[in-house]
Amino acid sequence: MSLICPCCDKPINLVEDMEPFFRFPEVIAKMSPSERRARCKLGGEVCSVDHRMPTSRVFIRCVIPIELHDRPERAFKIGAWAEIPDHDDVSRIVQLWNDDAQVEEPGFGALLANDLNRPFFEPPLPPSPLGTACIFQLTGPKTRPYLLFADGVDHPIAAAQRAGACVRDTFVWTRPFHGMVGN
Repeated sequence: MSLICPCCDKPINLVEDMEPFFRFPEVIAKMSPSERRARCKLGGEVCSVDHRMPTSRVFIRCVIPIELHDRPERAFKIGAWAEIPDHDDVSRIVQLWNDDAQVEEPGFGALLANDLNRPFFEPPLPPSPLGTACIFQLTGPKTRPYLLFADGVDHPIAAAQRAGACVRDTFVWTRPFHGMVGN
């Protein structure tokens, strides 16, 4: 299933070319630019809020993988942010970041730091999974870590992660992005 890009008129393959992502964790996205400059340390893979305080919050970019029944060679991924509440876990993740053996490390406790409802679903909205406990799994130094939902999480994206989905589902989930142009 593909669309035509409104910028260049080239086909967009929804599975390979249209993997949506969140620019910031929700708490940072809701800040004004001046508050963000004052309270946040922003990086491409790691962000923190109140980073000089003992109560700092650390967020790491990751993907939510969903296996596709009709494209088993390629998972659909949603780019998201995980909050890693245990600072010892943050230290361990940083220590392993470029290590090929990181895939052998057990998952870390994490919280989903984005509201998956806002961009993907129209009312009536399912309960928001923002803040849901998840597992943050390192996958290799050249790939984004995975964020995996626990079995009991009641949300359509979590259910799709557990059971798999079809390419048509990805088309529905990315519908709000289909007409977007620019950066």
